[in-house]
Amino acid sequence: MGLLNKMIIALVNRKVAGDGRKVRARLERMTLAPMKAQEDFLMGLLRDNKDTEFGRKYDFASIHSIEEYRRRVPVSSYDDYAEAIYRMVEKGEKNLLTAYPVNHYSKSSGTMGNPKRIPFSDRAAGLTSDYVKSYMYALLEERGLLGLDPSLTLVESILTTLPNGATCGAYSAKESVNNQFFISRLFTPPFEVMTPKGNMNSRHLHAFYALKERNLSSGLSGFYSYFLEVIRYIEKNWESLADDIERGTIDESVQMPDELRHHLLTRLHPDPKRADEIRSVFRNPSDKPLVPRLWPRFRYLLGIGTAGFSAYTEKLKGYFGPGVHFAMYGVIASEGVFSAPVRLDSGESVLLPNSVFYEFLPVESSDYADLVTLDKLEVGKNYEVVVTNTSGFYRYKMRDVVHVVGRHNETPTIEFLFRADQTVNLVGEKTTEYALREVAKQTAERCGFEMLDYCMYPNTDAEPVRYDFLIEPAHHLPDDFDYAHARDVLDECLSKANPSMGDKLSKGIVGKSRLYFLQEETTLLYRDMMIMKGVSAVQLKPVRVIDNLLKKNFFYALIDKRFAKPE
Repeated sequence: MGLLNKMIIALVNRKVAGDGRKVRARLERMTLAPMKAQEDFLMGLLRDNKDTEFGRKYDFASIHSIEEYRRRVPVSSYDDYAEAIYRMVEKGEKNLLTAYPVNHYSKSSGTMGNPKRIPFSDRAAGLTSDYVKSYMYALLEERGLLGLDPSLTLVESILTTLPNGATCGAYSAKESVNNQFFISRLFTPPFEVMTPKGNMNSRHLHAFYALKERNLSSGLSGFYSYFLEVIRYIEKNWESLADDIERGTIDESVQMPDELRHHLLTRLHPDPKRADEIRSVFRNPSDKPLVPRLWPRFRYLLGIGTAGFSAYTEKLKGYFGPGVHFAMYGVIASEGVFSAPVRLDSGESVLLPNSVFYEFLPVESSDYADLVTLDKLEVGKNYEVVVTNTSGFYRYKMRDVVHVVGRHNETPTIEFLFRADQTVNLVGEKTTEYALREVAKQTAERCGFEMLDYCMYPNTDAEPVRYDFLIEPAHHLPDDFDYAHARDVLDECLSKANPSMGDKLSKGIVGKSRLYFLQEETTLLYRDMMIMKGVSAVQLKPVRVIDNLLKKNFFYALIDKRFAKPE
């Protein structure tokens, strides 16, 4: 890396971390009196939006307290805003839901596959920049982890333009495009790989450019699962990757647009020294973790590694060793940023009193009249989150469930658990995605195999109805694997994770669960199929509940027949 790039990295580190220290100091003050900050936030929001169409409907101008707001404005869902969002996007109308400028929309899956376009105001963008970028830089600076070497980014920037001229996609993509000059000097791979056009084998190119950079200092991955996927790809394909690095080329079999291939090849140079370093790592087995052997300066991975991604975090520990840190974001959604980590190497994060106005529904209740404010949260309990944000959503049901871990000063700290709308409920048992995760994990541990991934199908065709667990093991199972014992263990774990399910199993209301093992690389094949359909590789979440025919047909077709025992 040249001197100019190192100077730019030093400049960015100093500026962003400096801003982050101010954000952290402000947050520290707010956590001492969070309800005061919440009241200030909400009253300011109502004042600023009193003349919007929504504000006039509920007479924001006459609301002067949190209690009055909660009485006046009903709890809402996306459908309550769909018509206004259509007018904003398709007709360019303004001042409907929010008075703050909206120049970007996040995209997420909607009911029956209809995409949701979620407004993301400029004010929300500022808060996201504060807590997702500046705050994290300050946290890393405090631990002495910011350096002058390049980082690996696995975040792809794919944006579309809506009829009203606003962009649509992940907000991180917009940030990357807006800051291309700095991003292209702070990170590898080349910016053209970060902003793919047409069919492109992202996994190979990310692995290639990661290996090529011997002084890699850190990684940025939207989800930890994709970083693990790239590491495993390197393990399987290191020989061909090293050969290409030695020759300064990219194998013709790697899919990408011709224009991109030509552009990348003109900038590549042979590097036999680095190729030999890579070969030495893999040809000489060692007890030392792989990542520090490949990249001695690698210090941290930034991204989402909690809840459904915690299994990937656990697996990455074996690749990292004690010298590499996990910098995990707090709870972030298309609707805003809700919490920030208290420290590195922990999934615990503190609620942000000035980002959204929070209400919480105890998970044992389905009555939104039972919503409480953050000062009423109890440590150790689980709650569904309802938010009022700066982008035009008021008392909006997020359907996210969080666990209250403890407190930072006077403000609750939380961990994200699962999506409430992903609860499986065949006969009233209400099994959460968190419970399914624990069942699969504990079954693997008790039966002596390493689980790579899993999904579950609520089988309504069977009599009686039952759960089908489909697990992809990390290694081949022996031919004499005790399948019957594993099935028994599965239901024992299921009964423990959800006693209601255990009761229904014992009474025969629900049938004995089935356990299937998937063929090697099933998960990767599914990801490749979805990428071919136009989904960004780095934004793909793992399938946990099989909820449509496409997923069902795919995963059942790849069951390892050796362990698909007759019913």
